[in-house]
Amino acid sequence: MTLKFLSEKMLSMDHVVCAMSRPKSSYAGIGTFAVAAINNRKMGKMKNEFERINRQHQSNLEIVSDQLNNVRDLHIASLAGICSVSDQLTDLSHQSWAILEFLEIVERREEALGDLKLFLISVEEEVEKINSLEPDYPEYALLLAENLHQLLENEGVELQHFKRMPSTSDIKWAKSVLDSVSENLANLRQKVLR
Repeated sequence: MTLKFLSEKMLSMDHVVCAMSRPKSSYAGIGTFAVAAINNRKMGKMKNEFERINRQHQSNLEIVSDQLNNVRDLHIASLAGICSVSDQLTDLSHQSWAILEFLEIVERREEALGDLKLFLISVEEEVEKINSLEPDYPEYALLLAENLHQLLENEGVELQHFKRMPSTSDIKWAKSVLDSVSENLANLRQKVLR
């Protein structure tokens, strides 16, 4: 009986222990479930973090794109400004050359007028020399007067060449010098050839 009792007792105890404790597979399932829940939670957090990083990255890309567009616009504007300055410098250069050419023309004209004045002074002095020779050497004075008159005719010296002189008094002076050559020749011819 004791064996039977013990056997029954063990059976009843085994039953009690079985009823009280969970099977080992049940603990593994709970552990797997808990780990899966923790992993799912971590994955959700990671997914949210990736989405946040992705949104921030997109926002940064938009900011960088806007800044690059601004740099491009500034570059285009500065190139347009440089082109405008270059065009203005080209125009200014052309105008400067035109002014320089004009000043050279004015300078050449003034130089020519100066040369004409010097020429008139030389002619006037030659007429005075001829007049000073006339009392003692009238034939020689006539020869010089004819040479001077011929020289003016051959070179085509006329009052027209002096019309650009700055004042009318200068033009009148030129006329009187040119007339004095002809008058002097006529007077000497009259005296010598009579």
